[in-house]
Amino acid sequence: MNRETLQKRLIRVTKLARSFAERFVVNEMPGKFLYMVLLNQSDDGHPLKISERVYPEDVQPAYPMNADDVVDQLCRDEHVPEWIDISVEGVDESRTYMRLLCCGRFTDDDSLLYYPTSDFSPFGCKSPVFPPNWAKENGKFDLKMRPNRSWP
Repeated sequence: MNRETLQKRLIRVTKLARSFAERFVVNEMPGKFLYMVLLNQSDDGHPLKISERVYPEDVQPAYPMNADDVVDQLCRDEHVPEWIDISVEGVDESRTYMRLLCCGRFTDDDSLLYYPTSDFSPFGCKSPVFPPNWAKENGKFDLKMRPNRSWP
């Protein structure tokens, strides 16, 4: 996957994740975004296919990042993570903060990308992390009130 395709999908899935989060949270979510990238979130101990690469040195979260920086981090010689789960992580008065959990295996073979029937592949849109013991009948929650928030 080339950089341009990954960037277009990132922008589109970011808006989708923000819209999806509106079902669950009371917070206003501004249309300006920053990202936290968490690499190597998969078990990559099995043998790699020819088109796969791993970067075991990528262990620290990277943030805050704008969309261009994210694409630079995730598109390496047209190899991208096989899956990238995106969700709203937090908000402040001017930005919505997105979390990207990324597979440790990078590939240039689109047939290995997850969510193949989606227009957003390799991205999977996920809900925000729910507070402990939260249930739908409890209503929407405040992103700022969750314990153990990783960022911001």
